[in-house]
Amino acid sequence: MGVYVMKIRMGFSKQGRIKFVGHLDLLRLFQRVIKSAEIPIAYSQGFNPHSLMYFAQALSVGITSTGEYIDLHLEKDVSPQWVKEQMNKTLPEGLEIHSVNILAEDSKTCMALIDASSYEIRIDKSPDDKDFMMLAKEFYKQEEILIARISKKKKKMINIKEFIYDLSLEENETHYIITVTLAAGSRKNLNANLFIQSFLDNYQLNKIYSIHRTELFSLQEEQLVPL
Repeated sequence: MGVYVMKIRMGFSKQGRIKFVGHLDLLRLFQRVIKSAEIPIAYSQGFNPHSLMYFAQALSVGITSTGEYIDLHLEKDVSPQWVKEQMNKTLPEGLEIHSVNILAEDSKTCMALIDASSYEIRIDKSPDDKDFMMLAKEFYKQEEILIARISKKKKKMINIKEFIYDLSLEENETHYIITVTLAAGSRKNLNANLFIQSFLDNYQLNKIYSIHRTELFSLQEEQLVPL
């Protein structure tokens, strides 16, 4: 660990065409932007020093978000408002810092805090849809939703119902809308694509949909608290 005097947490959005930029490329982009914006980031010690920055959770390619977070360790005290302005002047279109907060010295990184994430999934309507809302309600009300997960050439059935914390369904003239909170992080995790695809595959539905992450949460005293 390098020497630092200040910890901050930046909340940011990722929207538009930049949703197709993968996590490793996003990490490199932030490293360049932080340097260009002259943010005094601290570096690790040793033969191969790296900037002390920590993303909360990787976002899958193709998903937009207004609920992303990144922690920075800084070499000197700076104004959170100054950091926000410097970053937003330098970030490319589609990325925007919407909050910067100072963290306590003993605070865990955002990566270590994640327990859940919330999403809005919008599914295109089509004229030949039949009973879509009824099927969705029946599917997600099941006590068990078993899907196959393959890892290291082993196939294992898992019950993803245990990973769904909250869910609501609605519709408008053009879309079916699923608002859902899923387990996330190192302890339990359910990918949003896997969540929606489990339903569509079950009924052999070929639908166009978009996924937007709205927030990341930490479990504190049995309550999900936004980062």
